[in-house]
Amino acid sequence: MHADLKNSALAHLPSNSFPANAAWLVCPVMAFNLTRAAGTLTGDPKLTKATTGTLRRTIVSVPARSPPRRDG
Repeated sequence: MHADLKNSALAHLPSNSFPANAAWLVCPVMAFNLTRAAGTLTGDPKLTKATTGTLRRTIVSVPARSPPRRDG
């Protein structure tokens, strides 16, 4: 958990502002916990212990471009 968070949002710490530090700590931890819960709910043993980056690529990935339009 610590390595995943240190490589993402916690890299922005410390700031000179306490509220900014609190936001940079709370939001990534909530996202981390929700992503881990989603990985556990899949039932796939590989995803229950996968890193956050792997979970993002396999579960949360969104296409970078929309499919072509089909007119008519």
